[in-house]
Amino acid sequence: MNTTASAFTIRPLRVLIMGGPGSGTSTLAAALAEQLLWRHLETDDFQWLDKAPPFTRKVDEATRLWNILDALNREQNVVVAGSIVNWGDALENAFDLIVFRVLDTSIRLQRLIERERRLYTDIDLAFIDWAAQYEQGGRPGRSRASHEAWLGQRRGKVLRLEGDLEVALQVSLVAEAVEELS
Repeated sequence: MNTTASAFTIRPLRVLIMGGPGSGTSTLAAALAEQLLWRHLETDDFQWLDKAPPFTRKVDEATRLWNILDALNREQNVVVAGSIVNWGDALENAFDLIVFRVLDTSIRLQRLIERERRLYTDIDLAFIDWAAQYEQGGRPGRSRASHEAWLGQRRGKVLRLEGDLEVALQVSLVAEAVEELS
């Protein structure tokens, strides 16, 4: 039997990290990508046209989906941060591991306010108000209920990380789950 390197294929691994606004998805994704030497992508980079002022004009849905799938397909291993609910089955089922970050609302909002001050000087109170409704839902956009329902329909493994955990511990837990997949 001829067992050359070309006879073996290594399947890329894809990890999605999602949760409520301010739950630390971007922080965890960046730290995980750095530790694993993987590419880190942010859904906001595919969702929004503008950076200043941020988050006012969206990319059309077909372009958004094509762009993120193209980016995923160019990488061997990738970690993505953000919500992709209703972006399309080809993307939504493309992840081997989905990490769902759950964090107390008061901590999330405190983090968001600190980030707004650091990045934009002024705090967008409408954004903070929108983010505050994540647990209850009832407004357009992300909600805990929509995320939970979405997670129940996914093919990939789901890892829940609940509470205000140190980033290093989160990275360790996710890296362990990734190791089990490979």
